[in-house]
Amino acid sequence: METKKTFSVVEFADDNSVEIVPTTWLEETNKGTICFWTFLNTRQLVRNKALPDKQKWRQLSLKKIWLQTDSYTKALQKCQLVAETSNIETEDTTHKKRAHKKPWRYQSETEISSEDESRVIKKKKVSKPVPPKYNQEKPSSPDLFSEASLPQFSLQNVSPPQQAVSNLLREPESSSDEATKNYRTKVLQKLQELCENQQDILAMQRKILAAVAVPGVGAEEEVLENGPCQTIEQIKQLDKSFDTPEKRTKMVNYLRSIGGSNPGAAVRKMLRKVATNEVLGAFSLRGKKSKLAFQDLRICSIIIGATQKNFKSLKSVEVEDLISLALKFAPHRN
Repeated sequence: METKKTFSVVEFADDNSVEIVPTTWLEETNKGTICFWTFLNTRQLVRNKALPDKQKWRQLSLKKIWLQTDSYTKALQKCQLVAETSNIETEDTTHKKRAHKKPWRYQSETEISSEDESRVIKKKKVSKPVPPKYNQEKPSSPDLFSEASLPQFSLQNVSPPQQAVSNLLREPESSSDEATKNYRTKVLQKLQELCENQQDILAMQRKILAAVAVPGVGAEEEVLENGPCQTIEQIKQLDKSFDTPEKRTKMVNYLRSIGGSNPGAAVRKMLRKVATNEVLGAFSLRGKKSKLAFQDLRICSIIIGATQKNFKSLKSVEVEDLISLALKFAPHRN
């Protein structure tokens, strides 16, 4: 039984180009021999004798199979020889150099479409604009730079701010009534658009303020009567006071109202409202390195809940990391 050779030197029917392909890329059909082809990393795939993707690759018809061999070097030599012979036979008698063009199978669909568009654009004839005609006669208007044409200004001619709109609507006396009417109409339309835009902005601002408004937040003294805790005992007493859901909800709403440009800044502001940096320095999130565990306090879950309500996409684990980082650097802050 005769085995198939590894490489084949083939000539394509579309552009008469000669290439080296693995024999596994060839397939016999009713219309003749076809070759599966791709324009992505073709040379590397040929050297590696990769199997073709018959569902995604193109199917190109062949004109002739010149050689089948197991040696890539022999296939390359045969390919060069056939290509040179083909160039000599197809050379024009005028000895003009043939324009070399990239085979279409190496081009992507975007390159083919852009090339077609460039051909269409080249065929369009662009008409040159007609130069304007100028009147050679001199205008009969007075000299604009003469002293008589310059307006005389004085402090008495300065109008108060209330007359700014009326001065804006004034037109020169030489203009027609129709032009004056159109000018005033356009100005009034612009003023009306500005008023409507201002009303829309105010309405949008009211909606935003209503959306971010936090209900149930009283004064700071009602939530933290003595301000930030100065000792560890005070923060423990404060934590014990959050024994009911109403008190915890009130604290969450208060901490939400503090705000912050980003989650890290918001967490640091909340911690500074709860205790001083000296007290926070005695805690770590999980109580490592002989420090107290901040996660055992109710205030920790309250801060996590307040942060997640202000920043919806944050997870509780991410907020815990921010709290741990803030507690780590709390002793170094003033």
